[in-house]
Amino acid sequence: MITDLEEVISKVELLEDAEQRQLAKMLSDELNWDTTLQNSREKLGDLAKEALTEYQAGKTQQTNWY
Repeated sequence: MITDLEEVISKVELLEDAEQRQLAKMLSDELNWDTTLQNSREKLGDLAKEALTEYQAGKTQQTNWY
């Protein structure tokens, strides 16, 4: 384990259980999100192609979502 991570973990160990659980959940969610994005690359590409095809066919309309 790298020193920076060891230092952070030693600080986390001083926190209350509820705060430790919250941090653990945040880290777990972050790791899972990275995996989800990696595993969905093909699906996202398919959706992008579909959207472009619909746009080129005139099946879309402009909105002001910003």
